[in-house]
Amino acid sequence: SFTIQPKAEGVFDEILSFNKNINSSNDLQKEIIDWITNTPKANSITRTQLLATLKNKNFQIDMRNLIDEMEKMSHREYTHGFNFGKIKNGQVLDTGGYIRNWDVCALYKDYKNGRLTVLQRNRFYQGDILEVVEPFKKPYRITVDELYNETEGEYTDVANKATYIYSFKCDKDISPDAIFRVQRK
Repeated sequence: SFTIQPKAEGVFDEILSFNKNINSSNDLQKEIIDWITNTPKANSITRTQLLATLKNKNFQIDMRNLIDEMEKMSHREYTHGFNFGKIKNGQVLDTGGYIRNWDVCALYKDYKNGRLTVLQRNRFYQGDILEVVEPFKKPYRITVDELYNETEGEYTDVANKATYIYSFKCDKDISPDAIFRVQRK
């Protein structure tokens, strides 16, 4: 059984309130198709592409993962925008900034002999849990172990020098297109 428990409030609650009795991804998929079909303001190209994707029998919607990913991106507070008619609260003016709970901390450089080599972008520490974001894969986690500063030739507890090259132990096959992110502390 698929139960929707959105992490974010407001806009996601309204999007997911198509039918309070939704208990499977197929029911949710049907409700979203109906909503898109009957929403005149939707862009026709986007609508056509989205409908084709949603009607694919193998397509599964996992709203929890989708919402979780949206929360990990740098973003302003989410609102309903124009999606549900006239804007009542279309702009959040009291915070005035972006919400950034995660940082891209490194980019893939190389992998050999059980060590992953990365180009540092934001600070991360020995023992940190990094999320690996790869094309066409669900993000997964790895732990930084035996952090080594390749640029200065020494083991370290923190990767805090932008654009330096660091390596650490890794037993997973990582894509050369991988981006590594870390949750802000």
